[in-house]
Amino acid sequence: MPVRRRKKLKVMIPLASMGDIAFLLIIFFMLVSDFMRDHQEIDPALGADVGELAPAEVSVVVDREGLLWVQGVEVGLHDLGAAVEILLERRREDGIVHLNVDRSLTRPDYMPVIEALSGVGARIALVGMMDTE
Repeated sequence: MPVRRRKKLKVMIPLASMGDIAFLLIIFFMLVSDFMRDHQEIDPALGADVGELAPAEVSVVVDREGLLWVQGVEVGLHDLGAAVEILLERRREDGIVHLNVDRSLTRPDYMPVIEALSGVGARIALVGMMDTE
């Protein structure tokens, strides 16, 4: 009696979507990781075409030591949002805050300030120096 062999089923694995998944994972990890952000230093924006701003309604300064000054009064990072929010309520409706950051500071030094200002709905205008060379 002859032995019958079973027919082997061909298994099809769709490989076209595997490439899509791999690229989506790469993009996801690039967006959520901050492996490059902590080590980047900022260069001051210098240029002859820098526009002039109206006088500051609300002024925030981050000095060389990382201390915060709002309208010339030293405040802490936790109090920054509340202080700016109170000042913006008393000012006109546009809510523009002039932010001046010392050029020696790095991104981890000034990013919490930008996040605190964004949290209260302030529109931020970065203030810098005009290049005269």
